Amino acid sequence: MLNRLTHERLYNGAGAQDRVQTHAYNGLTATTTDFKSNASSRVLTAWGDIAQVSDAAGKLTKYQHDVFGQLAEVRDHFNNLVIGIGYNIRGMKTSSIDMDMGSWSYTPNALGEVVSQINAKSQNTSFAYDALGRMTSRVEVEGTTTLTWGNSAGSFNIGELASVTSPGYSETLTYDNKSRLTQRNITTDTSYQVNFGYHAQTGFVDTMTYPVSTSGVRFQLKYDYTFGKLSAVKRNDAGAPTTQYWTLNSVDPRGNVMDETLGNGMQVVSTYSPLTGTLEERAAGWSGSWTIQDLEYDWDNNWNLTERRDVRQSITESFLYDALDRVTRATVGANVVNFDYDEIGNIKRKSDVHTGTNSYIYHATQKHALTAIGSPAVQSFGYDANGNMSMRNGSPIVWTSYNLPATINGSGVSSVFSYGPDASASSRSATTQAARRPRTTWAGSSRRWSPPRARTTST
Repeated sequence: MLNRLTHERLYNGAGAQDRVQTHAYNGLTATTTDFKSNASSRVLTAWGDIAQVSDAAGKLTKYQHDVFGQLAEVRDHFNNLVIGIGYNIRGMKTSSIDMDMGSWSYTPNALGEVVSQINAKSQNTSFAYDALGRMTSRVEVEGTTTLTWGNSAGSFNIGELASVTSPGYSETLTYDNKSRLTQRNITTDTSYQVNFGYHAQTGFVDTMTYPVSTSGVRFQLKYDYTFGKLSAVKRNDAGAPTTQYWTLNSVDPRGNVMDETLGNGMQVVSTYSPLTGTLEERAAGWSGSWTIQDLEYDWDNNWNLTERRDVRQSITESFLYDALDRVTRATVGANVVNFDYDEIGNIKRKSDVHTGTNSYIYHATQKHALTAIGSPAVQSFGYDANGNMSMRNGSPIVWTSYNLPATINGSGVSSVFSYGPDASASSRSATTQAARRPRTTWAGSSRRWSPPRARTTST
């Protein structure tokens, strides 16, 4: 016996088999027949690496590995190179060629840490590390990010991140005597302070205090727990009326929330399948009257959503899937949308967008990059060497060197984004041809809205 998995069976509460997935083996070939009887297979090399996969639609994906078993390339059903990876003699990654993201190069140091990375747009990012292998700086086109790690027993921050700075952003972090984060001081367009308190017995997060608002108030949330599970969220700042925003009333044996109450007193009740744990019903309203929401859901044996019903509005939406669990038809009343896919997974047609047989057109080399819809094109798209959409119907989109949008333009409106050192959004502002719209700043998990500034023009 080789102790290989052969059957996965799901039994109902009465002990009867509801569905089964099987695994069969023939030499180096393993075949899986899923819960809907769709069969796929994979072929292994003599040393156990995957050499080829045939999906349930009969389309192939091929893999090659080097002599050390590291993945060297992947090719699709048409033998297009999806990705190729190069290594040095020590097995460290030094290059990659990606169908969509282009050619990248990497320079590792003797410890295998990447010290330089050049993307397909020839933009270089360099990294520095301390003696413990922790990143201390990252130099990008946009500027330098510096990370400082704590080493003070008195500040309880040994081994913890103490501060981080990047262009237009700085942050310092403070810890308690158990090295738990208690304060974040963030400076972007202005200064923000976020505080965390912990329950004395459990150590769970007890409070979170947000930065000072435009009205001069520091909003605070308090979290209550029951048997280790979050059970209530309420307002807790000094002098403010106690407002309970969310209350957990009951859960099922899987831990799914079955009954909850929102801050306005609305009750939300959910029912889950005892067999699979999938959502079957959700209703919302007051005093047991489901006047806001009354929804029902059905699922197939592969956990795909097959039907959802809005009982209040008498609306039913149904879905069909192919052997790869992709939606092929969506129906709402008399409205039907059909989906077709090519052999490498791209959408060829979506009937509500365009009526042509192959109405979605893709890039000649970046083969997953949609360039046009319809012929002649009713919508068109362009891409940069990193695979990011750089043009949408004639409107440019500008990207950072770390592949996040810096500016999105379209229809007389533009949005400008800036990012913190971890590449999460720190601010967003929008401009129309007529006026500057409000600016939104994120500080930690909080968000600050700033009114629009007067726009000046010059001639």
